[in-house]
Amino acid sequence: MTTYNLWRINGKTYNFENFKKNHPGGSYVIEETKGHDITYLFQCNHNLTEDQATEILKKYEVQDKNDLPIIKWDSELDKIHQSLNMNHIHFTKLKTPIWGCIYYLFIGYFYIYSFKSWLFENKYGFLFGWLGVLLGLMQHEACHNAFSKYPLLNYLGRYSLVPWASPQQWFVRHTIKHHQFTNTIKDEDYITTDNVLIRHHYHNELHSLHKIQILSVILYGFIISFFISIGYITILQFLLIGTHYYYHQNIIDCFIPFLVFGSYFLFISQLNHIQENTMPSKILEYPDSFVKNQLQSSQDYSYSNLLVSCFVSFLNYQSLHHLFPSISHFYFFTHQYIFIKVLKENNYTIQQIIKNRKNRKL
Repeated sequence: MTTYNLWRINGKTYNFENFKKNHPGGSYVIEETKGHDITYLFQCNHNLTEDQATEILKKYEVQDKNDLPIIKWDSELDKIHQSLNMNHIHFTKLKTPIWGCIYYLFIGYFYIYSFKSWLFENKYGFLFGWLGVLLGLMQHEACHNAFSKYPLLNYLGRYSLVPWASPQQWFVRHTIKHHQFTNTIKDEDYITTDNVLIRHHYHNELHSLHKIQILSVILYGFIISFFISIGYITILQFLLIGTHYYYHQNIIDCFIPFLVFGSYFLFISQLNHIQENTMPSKILEYPDSFVKNQLQSSQDYSYSNLLVSCFVSFLNYQSLHHLFPSISHFYFFTHQYIFIKVLKENNYTIQQIIKNRKNRKL
């Protein structure tokens, strides 16, 4: 077997082919992480120390010669997990609470209503696109196994972002690459090469379009809404557009939901990760420290404002989400003071994080 068909954790290579059917989080998670280094993904989703993980995984270890960089287990995250346990927070168990389910039902009802209205009555196209981003929180959490303790519900929840994105491609692009390697070369959500429409880093050449960055976000977001997933999702999108045009003969209104979804989604993404406070002074290939990189590369805001949190799909708790992706976002609102307390116990304070983002020191 080649490295492409194996899994990498903490500098070692493993073969999980015979284990994936028995994986408590679902066999699809093992299958879709094949060929990737999942050190931080594994660490963030299992309440295990490095020694415990090594002991459990050793029966799956195989010898594999390669020249890939060794991404090491972060002992700082182990300490934070231990502090969470001491504060009676079991991060592998905090899935969607009752009030979160009510939120999904509320958004979901109006999402379906606006979809039908746009498709058959040519009304509420803007609302359909915007609610698509909000309902995308369900898919987002499902991809991190934070939606439910039941693997089947997480698997089905991943499809709540259809027709906007493919669950499989999103999982690889976002959960594996973006979450583990935030704002580094390995992060596909953070484009580190020269880009005409969006200037992702001040090292990139300044183009004239960058001077109208907001307009660029709208233009680029419109493109992203169609090409973030290539395949059956793109076909489905154009079938919806064709159906709408068939009924209403209005080419502009056909694209309104996709324009709204793409630009709003990209705006939130930029706000969270691609702006001055979160830019490293040097673009790294991969993080040299998982915890420090996550705290420095993720922008938080309006912790206690429920209205803002709902308006941005609870993505205003970005640092907490990146450290604890298997926890439902709703708990970051209700338990925020415990999480801040735990970080402080480990010498990470929100004020210190904000102060030192620019020089990348903690």
